[in-house]
Formats: sequence, C-alpha cells, structure tokens
Amino acid sequence: MCICSSNLGLVSAGLGVSLAPASIRNIHRTGVVYITLNTLNAEVELVAAWRQDEPLPVLQTFLEVMKKVVSQNSCEDAAQDTI
Repeated sequence: MCICSSNLGLVSAGLGVSLAPASIRNIHRTGVVYITLNTLNAEVELVAAWRQDEPLPVLQTFLEVMKKVVSQNSCEDAAQDTI
C-alpha cells in the first residue's frame, strides 16, 4: 500500500490531515476534501531511504537517475551536495 493511500485512510478516519501531491486527487475517499495550496516558491525536501544491511542491486542506478533529475532542478548546487 502506498504511503499516500495510507495517509488518506487516516484522514478519512478522522485521525489527521496530510500534505500530498496533486495527483492524489484521483483517489476518492469518504470525507476527504482536497484543496490546492498556491505558492510561488514552494520547495519540497525529498530523501531516499533503503535498508543499509540489504542494498538492492538497482540502488546505485536509482541514485544515479536521481542525481540527473535533481541536477535539472533549480536547486542544483544544494542537491549535488546531498546525494
């Protein structure tokens, strides 16, 4: 189950609120209301996580792809230092 779907389940149950990508609006849950947050300079900090004791063979490829994606972002300098 994806994290966004789990979050929506908690929201639907009345156990909180959640920030989510706009694409999640396609998931209809009873009692859940979506609003658009309009900001001109919104930033989202993302992290990658994996099990230290069980690195997957695809991990290195994934990290290389993420470096390319991040380098196309306007925060290139900060991102290069973090990945």
